[in-house]
Amino acid sequence: MRLSEHVESNPPLSLLLIGLIVEATVKSIRILSSLPYLLTTLLLAGAAPLLQAGDYPQEQSEAQVKAGYITKFEKYATWPQDTLPPGAPIEIGIVGAATVARELESRDAVNGGDRRRIKVKRLQQGDSLEGVHILFIGSDKSSEIDDWLSNVQGKPVLTVTEAGGRMPSGSMINFVRDGGRVRFDVSLTAADRGRIKLSAALLTVARQVYGGKA
Repeated sequence: MRLSEHVESNPPLSLLLIGLIVEATVKSIRILSSLPYLLTTLLLAGAAPLLQAGDYPQEQSEAQVKAGYITKFEKYATWPQDTLPPGAPIEIGIVGAATVARELESRDAVNGGDRRRIKVKRLQQGDSLEGVHILFIGSDKSSEIDDWLSNVQGKPVLTVTEAGGRMPSGSMINFVRDGGRVRFDVSLTAADRGRIKLSAALLTVARQVYGGKA
């Protein structure tokens, strides 16, 4: 007797096989749906190798995750050499986002190894952006985003925002919440204007890429 005939003559076996097929399909869908997050984790926490063992606890706050991203973005960005010579420290300007600023300040003294030393500068309206390489504007200063971005338009400053689903004009990287996780969108148009080259590896794990050929 062929298997199909045996299944037809045994309804419980037929139901069991259908159940196994459905279960396997669901598991496959779950694996595929998690691939973007797995890629992001591998790139920014392991495969690339950006993080040293013990950099993060297993449970991270949103501020810790964003601070981790910000300190690692420089690995995937290239500034004009006259702006950021090899081995020079990288200065991160923070507007608002006090919890992220504190996380970055705690990493200031420990960001060693093969990475550049970081310097954190909290900014208020009217402060000079001279020497700033990365500018992060927190969501609590959303009313000031356009002003800050216009101040660095065309300059080699990697601009990072957390404006939700809206990609602010002039922002190069924007944090978004996606499925309960922190991810980011990238604007190659803004990066090109600032003469900052973003690597293909970074674009691979971005949720969405605007402009360019990516």
